[in-house]
Amino acid sequence: MHPGGPVPPPGEERDRAQAEADSLCLGLARHLDRTVFPAGRRSVLDVLEAHHAPDPVPEAARGLSEEGTYADVTENVEALGHRPTR
Repeated sequence: MHPGGPVPPPGEERDRAQAEADSLCLGLARHLDRTVFPAGRRSVLDVLEAHHAPDPVPEAARGLSEEGTYADVTENVEALGHRPTR
C-alpha cells in the first residue's frame, strides 16, 4: 500500500495492513533511537546492523530510497508504503 494511496475498506485486508505497518514501526523503533535522525537509508541500515535487528527489520529498511532523508521512524515506515497508527 502506498502512503498516498487509497485506504482499504474496513475488514481483514485493512486490519492486516495496519498490523504490518505497526509491527514494522515497532521493530524499527526498538533499534533506532532518536539520535539517529535525521538519517538516510545507509545510516538506518548501519544502525540496524549494529543493534543486531532481526532480519525482517533491515530487510524492510532496504526498501528505503537512497536519496531520502527521514526525520523519524514514522517517516521511515511511511516511505516504505505503510500507514502506522499514530
